[in-house]
Amino acid sequence: MRTLVLLVLATVAVTAVPRNPQRIVGGSVTSIEKYPFAVSLLLGGNNSYRQSCGGALLNDRAILSAAHCFDGDSPIRWRARIGSTYANSGGRIYSADELIMHPSYDSFTTDNDVALFRTLGTVSIAGVVPAAIAGPNYDLPDNEPVWAIGWGRTIFGDPTSSSEELRHVQVWTVSQETCRARYATEGRDITDNMLCSGWLDVGGRDQCQGDSGGPLLHNHVVVAVPRNPQRIVGGSVTSIEEYNFAVALLLGQKSSYTQNCGGALLNDRTVLTAAHCLDGYSTRRWRARVGSTYGNSGGEIYSADEFIIHPDFDYDTTDNDVALFRTLGTIRLRELVPAAIAGPNYVLPDNESVWAIGWGHTTYGDPFSSSEELQHVEVWTIDQAICRARYGELGIEITDNMLCSGWLDVGGRDQCQGDSGGPLLHNNVVVGVTSWGKDCAHPYYPSVNVRVSRYTNWIQDNA
Repeated sequence: MRTLVLLVLATVAVTAVPRNPQRIVGGSVTSIEKYPFAVSLLLGGNNSYRQSCGGALLNDRAILSAAHCFDGDSPIRWRARIGSTYANSGGRIYSADELIMHPSYDSFTTDNDVALFRTLGTVSIAGVVPAAIAGPNYDLPDNEPVWAIGWGRTIFGDPTSSSEELRHVQVWTVSQETCRARYATEGRDITDNMLCSGWLDVGGRDQCQGDSGGPLLHNHVVVAVPRNPQRIVGGSVTSIEEYNFAVALLLGQKSSYTQNCGGALLNDRTVLTAAHCLDGYSTRRWRARVGSTYGNSGGEIYSADEFIIHPDFDYDTTDNDVALFRTLGTIRLRELVPAAIAGPNYVLPDNESVWAIGWGHTTYGDPFSSSEELQHVEVWTIDQAICRARYGELGIEITDNMLCSGWLDVGGRDQCQGDSGGPLLHNNVVVGVTSWGKDCAHPYYPSVNVRVSRYTNWIQDNA
């Protein structure tokens, strides 16, 4: 069971909207004619924008969405596609004039996760009916059918599974007491501003990455906004003394940053990580914590000066998913020993023991399970032909630039959300960079890493 926690919008005359790089899981294709108020929110720059969140059109200037979608971003990074069934084509595009975040939004607890996207110009609403939102006294019983819509992922943990066509799925409201009790076991607070939904104790239907900010509907009234691109699964706590090149990469703004990706220190200015972690972000949104066992405390913090993303990185296929994080100042190495990376002719046999490290989720599908302490787990390299064949069943290509690892046909050990960008090690040599995979610790589908030996020269030339 995975219960989705949404923001109750009745306090602001609405009842729900989803968040997250989430897509409708277990649903079916629908159309803009059925939900004419649905908005695809696009993130990017330099005239290249892609669907990242959802929203609901309220009038000819305002779109309801989730605060976490925009937190720390400038309006120039966002566009709104209105009047199209398709996430990245059709309809009309509007620039953002202003992003109005709820003043009590808390990025750590995700409470009050609601925002308004104000368009730069007036939206032509011919044929478009704005959304109706729940009033402050709206009655929404438990176990009531509600509908979620969006363009997010249809397979959790699969960054290539985002839907180009609008999708919808029926779920049910979940008792606040039940939801609060279950999340309390993870040390999480379900506030009265949140609304829980899902298919309790069954699962298989939900919003997912990319659906964030999209509406949850009850009788076509917006009642909520959902929230939700790993952590080591099946591993154990370790320390920075064992992996002193490990770097926690922190995402945030205004002196509030939390661990979001990992990396490996290469020298006194450069951290090796994954391109998908940094793609589309300004350097001011990121920090690097060096020399600490802990993801969010200790060590020393360095600002980012430059992101060098591989020129052939492909957001859609996640090929060439490698990047360098250049720090603003020189890192004081002292006891730190930079990581050794695989050379271009490094021999790495199949079924070879390798180790993954990181601060990501320890429980797949639980966004609250991130580890504060560094973790490591032993997995094994997987034959490229086997990995290619299995992902081929999903229509996903495994290129020669990718390295597969896991515990084949057993599962239970893996990298997960929050581990992205962290190193995969063979005899303490970095042979992979955590990139993507279907779910986490899946027995049939391996984890997919960047094969470092394919990029040795590029890394050395740019580090």
